[in-house]
Amino acid sequence: MKISIHLIFFFTFTIFLAACSTAPKISQTAVSDRDTKAWFAQYCSPGLHAMSGDLMIRSNTQEFKGQFPASVRFEDTGAFVLEVTSIIGSTLMRLSSDGKSMEIIAPSKPKYSRKGITHYLGLDLPILTELLAGDLPCPKEVKAGGIKSEGNRMVMVTPNWRWNFEKAEESEGGVPVRISLLPTTVADPKLKIELIIEDWDREKRFAKKVTVKSPEGELHWSWRKRN
Repeated sequence: MKISIHLIFFFTFTIFLAACSTAPKISQTAVSDRDTKAWFAQYCSPGLHAMSGDLMIRSNTQEFKGQFPASVRFEDTGAFVLEVTSIIGSTLMRLSSDGKSMEIIAPSKPKYSRKGITHYLGLDLPILTELLAGDLPCPKEVKAGGIKSEGNRMVMVTPNWRWNFEKAEESEGGVPVRISLLPTTVADPKLKIELIIEDWDREKRFAKKVTVKSPEGELHWSWRKRN
């Protein structure tokens, strides 16, 4: 009987270890406050510049669903135009901004067309602009003492959002692969927005793949060409 119990324990423990080995490898190294501030200074101030390129976008939003090609053009003022087209070249959605507000045109679903908006998928215009440009979206108005570390996470608090930057072992150059945003005014986890940053180009300093998961929908895009 003792041998059977030992064998059961051995096989159970072996299965447990195997299961653990397949889990995502999130770094458990504590992040010091000094490292956090250095990271913030290095990755969060690239600045917008004029550029254009082609994307592949996968959407589960009210404007359109499915995977389609898109083109984007940015001005150094922060103004941009994103146009998603069907396989026959017709416009599915056109999202544009003058740097102050946005306009959405959805020809196939005109009831979802709107202008003068400052948020999309729950993200305010500055955050969305940085994401679309391939930059890491970082808070601009961090409260005094609002940058700190919590284990393997960097936490930044602004008047509107609590930012959780989660780093992973496989992320290059210390760039996080997951950012969670929670409104600071409403402690409701259902309002959480997740930003997943993938394939960071260390030389050109931009994210080749980005995913936005929001209560209002999901959007994923990857760069095909960038000028």
